[in-house]
Amino acid sequence: MIVPRDFTGAVDHDNGLIGIVSIGFSNVRQEFGDLIEDRIQDLQTPFDGLNDKLVFVNGGKDNNTMCDWEVDPVVIDSSNIWGELVIEKLDDGKVPGGGVGFTAVDPDQVQAVWIKMVIARPWKYCTEHPNFCEGADPCAPALCGDPACRFPNWMDHSTDGEIAKYKTVLKHIRTVFPNIAQVFLSSRMYGGYANEVDGAVEQIPPPCGQGSPEPWAYESGFSAQGVIKSQAFDGGMDFGAIGVHPYVAWAPYYWANGTTPNPDGLTWECWQVCADGAHPSRDEDVDPGQTSGQTQVADLLYDFFKTHALASEWYLERPLIVSSTPPDGFIDPLEDRDGETGLIPQGITEITIEFDKPVFDLGTGGPLVIGSFVVASTGGSPPTVTAVDPVVGVPDAYKLTLSGPIEPGQWTTVFPQIKDAEGNLLRSDPWNRVVIGFLPGDVDGSAKTEKPDHANLSGCLINPQCASSAPMERYDIDRDADFDAADKTRLEELLRGDNSSQAWVNVSLPAQPVGGP
Repeated sequence: MIVPRDFTGAVDHDNGLIGIVSIGFSNVRQEFGDLIEDRIQDLQTPFDGLNDKLVFVNGGKDNNTMCDWEVDPVVIDSSNIWGELVIEKLDDGKVPGGGVGFTAVDPDQVQAVWIKMVIARPWKYCTEHPNFCEGADPCAPALCGDPACRFPNWMDHSTDGEIAKYKTVLKHIRTVFPNIAQVFLSSRMYGGYANEVDGAVEQIPPPCGQGSPEPWAYESGFSAQGVIKSQAFDGGMDFGAIGVHPYVAWAPYYWANGTTPNPDGLTWECWQVCADGAHPSRDEDVDPGQTSGQTQVADLLYDFFKTHALASEWYLERPLIVSSTPPDGFIDPLEDRDGETGLIPQGITEITIEFDKPVFDLGTGGPLVIGSFVVASTGGSPPTVTAVDPVVGVPDAYKLTLSGPIEPGQWTTVFPQIKDAEGNLLRSDPWNRVVIGFLPGDVDGSAKTEKPDHANLSGCLINPQCASSAPMERYDIDRDADFDAADKTRLEELLRGDNSSQAWVNVSLPAQPVGGP
C-alpha cells in the first residue's frame, strides 16, 4: 500500500510524503522533466486533483543506459549512479504547485518508480559481449543485421539479455528504496528517424543508427513485456514483503510506426523527434500548434497515473476514512441480550466515521444521506442505516444510527458510497470501509471465546488499579456503565447461554471480510 511516510518509512498521513522517481537515460530525463516543469510545478489548488503529498524526482541521466543502472548499489556514494540519485537528486524533488522550490525526499519515502531503459547501440553491445548471441561468432558493426545477433537473442539471453538486465535493475530498486511498492515500465519510442554517422566517419548501414534505432526500439517493448510476464506467470520475480523484486506493470506504450497510428492512435511525426532521431523534440523545437515529442510523452504519463487502477489510488487526492468509533477491527465482547429476560437485543447501534476531507453522496453529489452507506454482515442479516448526522465540532465526521444492533457472532462492514468535490472516489480497501465484530465474551479481542477471556476479566476485577481504569467497551459485560462483580457473573452466563442468543463458549468469528460490498 502506498501511503505518506516519514523519513524513517513509518506511515504518517499528516506530514509524510510519497516519493515517485524516474529512472533511465537521457530521454527519461527530458520527458519526466517536462512532466514536472510544465505540469506538476505550476498546478494551482486543488492541484488538478493530485495528492499534495507527492514528491516527483527526476532520476533520468544522459548517457546512462541499462549497463550503468545494473551496477550493484552495494555502497551508496558518488562513485555510482545510485549514489548520485540518492545523495543529490532526492534532495531536489518537486511537489504539486511548488513552483521552482524543491522538497527533499528520503529513500524510505520513495514508493513508486517510472522506468524506461535501453541497451544503446545493440550491435556494438554484441561485439563487446561475444556470448550475447548464443552459438554465434562475435558480431561486428558491419554485421549488425546478422540474424544470429538479432531478435530475440539480444533480448532474452540468460545473462546478458535485456530482460535479465531489467530484472537486475529492479532488484537494485528494491534495495535502494525499501518501501518501493509499484514500478511502471515503458519501452522506447519510435526509432526509425535515427541516422547517426558513427564516429562522424562511417555511416552505419540500416538497420543500425543512433542509440536504439529500428527494429531495436520496437523490439525493446518485448523486453518490458517479458519482465511483466515473468512476474505474472512464470513465478520468477517474487514481490511483496519478502520478495526481492518490486511489483511491476505497464506504463504508457510509446511506440508507433512513425506516422502510422498505433492501436491507441499515437503517431510520431518528424517534428516530434530531434535531428539525431533518438530524442523527443522540445517545445522550443516545434512550430506553434505542433505537439513536441517531450510533451506527447509527458501528457500520456500524467494522464496514465490519474487513470491507472493502482496508481490513481495514491496519485490522486482521493478521500479516505481516517478514524471511526468503534475503530475498524474492533470486536464487541459485551452481552447480546438483556440479562434479565434475554429477550431484548443489545449491541452497537451507532457508528461514527471521520473522513480526511469534505465528501458528498456518490449518486447525487449532495450531502450524505442514509443511502450514502451500505451495511453488510458475514451472517447475512445486517442492520440498515436510519439516520446520518454530522458530528458537531468535528469536520467531515458523521454519526450513523442503525436500525438495530449489529449481528452477534459476525463481522459487520460499513461501506461509504461517497466522492470528494473533484469527483474522486473513496480509496480502495482497507481505506474505504469500517469492519466491526460482535462476539459476546471475547474480552481479549482474539476473535474467539476461550478460558483466557474469563481469566482476563477476573484478574482485572481483583486488581484495584486495573478495575478503576478498565475500558468499559471491554469489561462492562452487562452494559450498565459500571465494571463490577456483576460483569463477571454476566460473562459466565453468556458463556453458558443464559439469557443470550446462544452459548458463547469456544465460539470463533468467521474470517474478517475483505473487498467491497
